[in-house]
Amino acid sequence: MTDSSLFAPLLPPCVKIAEMDPRDSSIGALEPAEQRVVADAVPHRQREFAAGRQLAHGLIGDLGYPRTPLLAHPDRSPRWPEGLVGSITHCEGRVAVAVGRSSEVMGIGIDIEPCAPLPAELGPLVLTADERRRVDAWSAEDGSLRSRWVFSAKEATYKAVYPLTRKVLEFSDLEVFGGPMGFVSVLRRQAPPFPEGTSFVGHRAAVGGYMANAVVLRPT
Repeated sequence: MTDSSLFAPLLPPCVKIAEMDPRDSSIGALEPAEQRVVADAVPHRQREFAAGRQLAHGLIGDLGYPRTPLLAHPDRSPRWPEGLVGSITHCEGRVAVAVGRSSEVMGIGIDIEPCAPLPAELGPLVLTADERRRVDAWSAEDGSLRSRWVFSAKEATYKAVYPLTRKVLEFSDLEVFGGPMGFVSVLRRQAPPFPEGTSFVGHRAAVGGYMANAVVLRPT
């Protein structure tokens, strides 16, 4: 477990963040109830799951909470201890976890992706018509990377708002507007408690072949 040089600049100090290579994880380090969740999973899935739980346990402990199994809701989202909110993300070679107190943050969404073009067949599923027009103004290579950024920004936004809405959003329900160091995701449908048109501000960075996006919702 290491501090996250990728996500740390994107998050407020009240949010704890750590990351690791899943190859350094051990399913044997998990609680028995957690081990049972992935007992029949393929090895790489076991390693990713174990890494996420190992990181989460460390951060939860840093916040003064006792160690208990970190299991999941029926929708498979993590069931964080009462008083905490968090987010887990992984891609090939990297797992990251962010955790904060619910008194300081309402929601956290982080997403990590490789700095590689988004598969062409996913573009029409991920991007709105306006987003496609903005992406098409870039060169072919930059446009593909831009599509990956949009995908990741939507994933981070969705993770931040889902624990509050419990509503499944389609990619078309969010529209992303990017900037040099951040982005804004605009909600294109009502998702109580958020009305249509709500904007969520996020931050982004790229380090060591990975791109990261993060959204933190603060209490109003």
